[in-house]
Amino acid sequence: MTETETTELSLASLELVKLEACVELMLFAAYADGSMGPEERAAFEAQVEKATLGQLRPEIVRTVLGVLESTIKEADPDARVRRIAERITDPRLRRGVLWLAATIAMADGKLLAEERSFLERAGAAFALTKDEIAKTLDRH
Repeated sequence: MTETETTELSLASLELVKLEACVELMLFAAYADGSMGPEERAAFEAQVEKATLGQLRPEIVRTVLGVLESTIKEADPDARVRRIAERITDPRLRRGVLWLAATIAMADGKLLAEERSFLERAGAAFALTKDEIAKTLDRH
């Protein structure tokens, strides 16, 4: 396995602060184009449940999603991503969560320019190289 490859990411063993950061990045990716479509919502809920190995049941995920959605409109995504990067410092975890965020953004079958731009900025905030970011996003 090369340095830029990622394995399937399990969020189940993460500290709460890192888990929250991962979920937040996935949510911001889904909203990068201004809205979260039904496909993205379903993918978000499924990915969080899967990545936490079922520890976060669907009703909990929906509750957390509702709370986060209530704050997203007023948020500065780039400032939030910088704070997320402060909580997620491991390069492998950073690549994995970027891949998960891209998975959510692409749930509707396309990666819009706004979504790709957000994910590239997130990758840069994670101190990933342009090549690492491109490889992570192009894996979809």
